[in-house]
Amino acid sequence: MTVHCHRIIESLREVVERLGEGVTAGHLAEAIQCPVVILAMPWTRIEEALKSVGGWQDRILIDATDISLSYAPDFAVDDLGEDSGSEIVARLAPDSRVVKAFNTLPIEDMFAPLPSQDLRRVLFVAGGDEAAVDSVQQMVSDIGLHPVALGALSGLELFRDASKNVG
Repeated sequence: MTVHCHRIIESLREVVERLGEGVTAGHLAEAIQCPVVILAMPWTRIEEALKSVGGWQDRILIDATDISLSYAPDFAVDDLGEDSGSEIVARLAPDSRVVKAFNTLPIEDMFAPLPSQDLRRVLFVAGGDEAAVDSVQQMVSDIGLHPVALGALSGLELFRDASKNVG
């Protein structure tokens, strides 16, 4: 796995060490060559970042973004009309297989202890490519979460609504 940050690669040293063997820090051009790429950046930087990428060659692009323009105390989201953010991501990366995941829970909640070992935290997944969705659901399951498929990328405002009801 290659981790990229728009800041200096050296700033990723601690993250890479924590993630362990098989993880390296690299430039965007290196990170996007991986078979699965997780897009996790501010919404306002997505268009610039994705336009700088050449062909995706059918790789899986996990959209972990939200459409926030600003955060507390002046929280604002982008008005995308009839589109979901992931539909826009898919248009900006046309030969990728976009799957929406990893954006409904803050990371500190995603892996927080549960009241019982019998419980698993839910993580929503959506996308139009069945094989890509299956791959991402397996990844979610492999890290100890329970994937719940929500269907296609269109209408993902349901994602926000559903995530508000999960603790």
